[in-house]
Amino acid sequence: MIRITRQPETRRGFTLLEILVVIGLISFLMVISLTVVANFITTAREKATATTIRKIHAMYQERIEAHQRSLKGPQYEAQVDAKLAQFQRAGVYGMQRKVAEILLRKDLEKAMLPQRFGELPDNLTPPATNTPNGHPDVFDQDPNYVPARHNPLTESAALMYFTLTRRDVVGVPPVGVDEFSTLEVMDTDGDGLMEFVDAWGQPLRFYRWPTRLIRSGGYLAPLVLAPIVLADRQRADLLIKGLRKKPPAGNRDPLDQDPNDALGYIIREKNRFPTLATLPGNLGINEANYHTMGPYHTLLILSAGPDADVGLYEPYDTANFGHLAAPTATAPDALTDNISNRNSQAG
Repeated sequence: MIRITRQPETRRGFTLLEILVVIGLISFLMVISLTVVANFITTAREKATATTIRKIHAMYQERIEAHQRSLKGPQYEAQVDAKLAQFQRAGVYGMQRKVAEILLRKDLEKAMLPQRFGELPDNLTPPATNTPNGHPDVFDQDPNYVPARHNPLTESAALMYFTLTRRDVVGVPPVGVDEFSTLEVMDTDGDGLMEFVDAWGQPLRFYRWPTRLIRSGGYLAPLVLAPIVLADRQRADLLIKGLRKKPPAGNRDPLDQDPNDALGYIIREKNRFPTLATLPGNLGINEANYHTMGPYHTLLILSAGPDADVGLYEPYDTANFGHLAAPTATAPDALTDNISNRNSQAG
């Protein structure tokens, strides 16, 4: 008998369908893996940025508290008298001394917490060229400073670093440069001035008086303030958590109270003396010299987040009230990923 044995069938390869299924599964797993890794990196950068901002905020707060404790005594009272005398020489008689005191405090705060080079005294202003400018200059200590490379976007970040590492504020000495890592401090524009940066390598922003964030409309007329609308509150809440809600009709809006002038002395005085808004030089009580009088404000240290869009005009951009944190057309969407010293992302 002849026995016929059947040879086992052998497959010569995978079908096209099987290959496509495998490729699809691999692609799916890769997408998931990349998404997880990207989210992990973003979260790590957010935490690192928040840590840097908290550190800067704590150092600023120490200086602010020391400064506030110094606002007393004969020397301070003499400064208030001198401020009042300035207005008298400008033809404004009968101004309340309390108003002069509030304005003096704002002057001192502005000098202590600059956010753009134009606010610095002459002896601290960066030279226009690399040649000596005829007087001692803090920025002359940076022999590598190259004005042609300077990007104005970096000014508030550079001034935060300068304020903390080079200025003695009423007994609080400068901090050592070793307090910050090379990931927190860089020279992003190559002009020789170091800047605080976030974990994406973008310069941080500093807004001393962000009143246009609270009242984006500013002044409708020299003595007429725009209302604080719902959109203003929603935008501000993205950067300043814990803002008090709008009260019932007829009650004063808590966002309409200047922390330095809760009773509204300055606004009442501007109504008594309309020329106060247009006085020449640094005497004018306006948004160029100070801020929008009336609304709440608190200093903001800010990262634009992963999209690099801050959603506010830059601190140097006075033409668009950027020095007062006026929102841009991309707000509020651009603000949602921002990290500040006053929102939950930075604690």
